[in-house]
This record gives sequence, structure tokens and C-alpha cells, in this order.
Amino acid sequence: MAVMLAVLASAVGCDALLTDPAAQGRIRIVALDRHGTPLPGIRAELFLGYRRMGYLATDRSGVADYREVPEGNYGVYMVLPPEYAGWGELRGGSRDDFRAGIVVRPGLDTTLHFEFLRRGIGSVVVWAIDQDSLAVPEREVILYSPRGVLGFDTTDASGRAEFPSVAFGNYGVRATAPDTFQTAGAVLEVVRDGLLIDQGRRETVVLSMPRCRGSIAVRVEDASGIGVAGAIVTRYTGAGVGPQLTTDPSGAATFLKVPCGVHGVFVTPPEGYAGTWARDSQFVDDLTIRVGTIKNVTLRLTKRP
Repeated sequence: MAVMLAVLASAVGCDALLTDPAAQGRIRIVALDRHGTPLPGIRAELFLGYRRMGYLATDRSGVADYREVPEGNYGVYMVLPPEYAGWGELRGGSRDDFRAGIVVRPGLDTTLHFEFLRRGIGSVVVWAIDQDSLAVPEREVILYSPRGVLGFDTTDASGRAEFPSVAFGNYGVRATAPDTFQTAGAVLEVVRDGLLIDQGRRETVVLSMPRCRGSIAVRVEDASGIGVAGAIVTRYTGAGVGPQLTTDPSGAATFLKVPCGVHGVFVTPPEGYAGTWARDSQFVDDLTIRVGTIKNVTLRLTKRP
């Protein structure tokens, strides 16, 4: 008798012939890949407790449709061909080829969606940029997996690096920012992991490397403490002279996005003013800029009679 029931189950997909059609429901199974493409040929087995009620394979639309399913609490197990894989194979966690607790009631239609991966070759594209979305060229990018380092590439002038042929698997990429991006000698390594690659997948990764920056707020005033407008303030380092700003009507000029390091500023007097070339008068040096530093500087000029 058990053998006969099993044969009937395989022949019609479920025990539809043994129950009242008024006490039956429907379970529709849809199998797609991560791009939404139907996956045909996946065997969908229907269980009631430990008993297999039948099986169907997904069609061209990725659908397996169980009609006239008797009332009960069911489970569905997807038997994957070798060319497909579940997400759990790459990222761990719970099984994604099995669903339990599917309650069938008279007239109730239930649709189950399964998403699987196709084994095959994909690619990884990496963009290295700073906080202003400007390219960071000539940075070595490392592709790795739990098995170790798998490849290297160097960002071009646009900040782009590419790994064109990456096998099915779970990957990460990392790169180290230039010295000018780092603080107090600390190495700034930017990492992105959890890149799940399957057939045709093109994973695009942005590695953001924030530059080490601060600001220098300069006020130029006369002996009476009144702001001097129109003065030229120049920022400099040991490597040379940098940008210039002109003081506003209040005598203020602020250098923004100043790279971390040691800087100085000096003022060129406007017409009608003179300066004394001395520290803390016409120039200030040894301004150490760190991440988020705001240095306030006062430069002094003398108004000509």
C-alpha cells in the first residue's frame, strides 16, 4: 500500500486523488537567480512531515506549480543541480534550499520564492576616491578570499582597478591610502569584504580614502584691533609656497581642507599698511594640522600715517 501511495504521489505531484478537492490548496514555487532570471530544471520536493508527497521540476519560467494539495503543514526542499548554489554556501547561515511551516488550507494559494546563484565567472571593479569623490591613483588593490590573497591591481589615473575573471566565491578587497591621507604615521587601510561572485556578476566597490585635513582661520588687524581688508594671506610649508587668500572686510581669511602636517602663514600688507617681518606679527609658523584641526591665527599690520 505504501508503495502504491508513493507511485501516486510521483505521478500527480501530490495526493490529490485521495482527498476531497474542496479541502485542497495550491503551492506555487518560483526559482530565480540574483538578477531575476528564471532557473529551470530545479527539482522541488514537497513534504508532509517526513513523507514526500511528490516532486516537480521548475519549468522555463522557473516555476513548479503544485495544485490540489491536501490540507496540512508542508515543507519544500529544492534539489539543486551542480550548476546552481544557495547563498548559504558563500555567506554561511541558515539553509536557503528548504522551507518549512507552509500551511495549506482549502482554496489558499501560496507562492514561495527561492533565489539561487549560478556557478561561474564574474568580475570585481574597484574605485579609490577621497571624500570629495576625487580619484586616488597609483594605489595597490588586493583581492582576497578566506583562502588567502588571490590577486593585485593598481588604480589608474581615474582611481580604477579591475579583476576581470573572478571565480565563484566570497571575496574582499583592500587598499592602503597614501601617506598624505594618514594621521600621525598610522596606516589607513580601507577594506570591503562580503563580495559574493557568481556567473556574470560584476561587483563594483568604492574604497573611500578620506584625506587628513584641517583648516587655518586667519585674521589680519591693525594696532587698534580693527580688521584689515584686502590683505593677501599666503599659506606655506617646508616644500614651498601654497595658496593665497584675500581678507574680507572684517580682515578674515580661512584656508579650508588644509592637508595634515606643519604649515605657516604670512601676510602681504595692502596699500596704506606696513608690516614687521617677525613671528606672530607678519607671519606665524609651526602650525601643526591634524584631522579636524582648526587653527586660529592673528597677524598684525601697522596703518601708515
